Amino acid sequence: DYIYPGVDLAEFMVRMRNMLQVRSLRLQLSDQLASLEQVATVSRIDQTSRKSAEERLLYLALHDERTGLPNRMMIQNKIAEKIVREPARQFAIVMINLEFFHEINQTLGYQNGNKLLIQISQRLSSIASSCGGIVPIETLPRQIFCFSVLEGVNFALMIDLEEGQQDPRRVVEKILNQMQQPYSF
Repeated sequence: DYIYPGVDLAEFMVRMRNMLQVRSLRLQLSDQLASLEQVATVSRIDQTSRKSAEERLLYLALHDERTGLPNRMMIQNKIAEKIVREPARQFAIVMINLEFFHEINQTLGYQNGNKLLIQISQRLSSIASSCGGIVPIETLPRQIFCFSVLEGVNFALMIDLEEGQQDPRRVVEKILNQMQQPYSF
């Protein structure tokens, strides 16, 4: 504001006080808006991280941590779903146990045992894709999982016994033959 000659000093003081209050209020408003923006940003980050954490927990609840294959809970859900949706249809459940795998862990260490287990799970997955009649347990955009990890080194798969599908014994023989091939490790 300007001071004109002959201005009333009381009026000038009131104007100055009002101007300082307006400026103070503008600064407070600016600070509050900045705080709100920070809160909104943190809230968006919190929502994003919470959603990410929820997705991760759901993934861990339904998958084996070492191999990434579906776990016991997922195959149980798939079996229940098939029974409910197709009660007249028959299925076979095949379980595979890797005997003496604990010796690999003891001689090579658990880290190397886990790496070999990943190779085994990848081989099982590739075998399943070449066998007819195996029911997918999980279908993702880039991959179909037919095997499930029951626990440790026990795997399971589900075979559709619909007329015209492969005999489960042939599927198991094919899996066993291909699993007997050596591993490069």
